Amino acid sequence: MPMNWVVLTTAPSLPIAEMWRDVLAEEGIPALIRPGDAMTSYLGVTSYPCRIMVNADTFDRALQILDVGQDPPPDARSDGAG
Repeated sequence: MPMNWVVLTTAPSLPIAEMWRDVLAEEGIPALIRPGDAMTSYLGVTSYPCRIMVNADTFDRALQILDVGQDPPPDARSDGAG
């Protein structure tokens, strides 16, 4: 069954996005990082915001785990990665 990737939240930078992805992975939730801007800096590390994406089936659990403290983005439940 293919994954239905949806936007969970936006991290302020790539290092934070990677930390959040790792926290989700430790809880058994696969997550993707989608840079919010095509520009990158040295070695591909960006200081621009990055979207954290999870499978729609794990959205609610992932939101609880990260306890983002904010409403999900307006497109949170739309297919974002194909």
